[in-house]
Amino acid sequence: VAQDGFGLSRASQIRHQVRMSRGGAYGRIIDDVAPLAAPGNRPGAIYVAGNPLYHWLSRRDSSLPRFGGILASYASAAEWVEVANGLRRDPPPYIFVQISVIEDLEKSPERSRPFFDLLASDYVEVRRSPLGVWWERREGPVHGS
Repeated sequence: VAQDGFGLSRASQIRHQVRMSRGGAYGRIIDDVAPLAAPGNRPGAIYVAGNPLYHWLSRRDSSLPRFGGILASYASAAEWVEVANGLRRDPPPYIFVQISVIEDLEKSPERSRPFFDLLASDYVEVRRSPLGVWWERREGPVHGS
């Protein structure tokens, strides 16, 4: 901890967590969220179906009070309807879905259909990484607007 400035600043906290992260998750997620800070990208909260570190390391809030988090794979069909409705009411500029969550949801399409329908109608895939897929809200009027 001393080596990383005792975590007294956000930068030293992250530096320490990256250095101590088992398996390098912090570093990989930092690399994955870096494009969100690029000039011209839309500001605002994001929705993440996966590791909640994406919110903290991107410095963006969750667009829904109850986000997908690491338990997204266990959400019921009714909960995915609730998520899709929430994202239609207050659409975030970006949605990220972790690969493991995508794989799980594709095994039970009847459960996740409202969420994938929302992505297909209101979002465009903008980037794939080894960790997951990023979607950006389409320009102009979209379903539910």
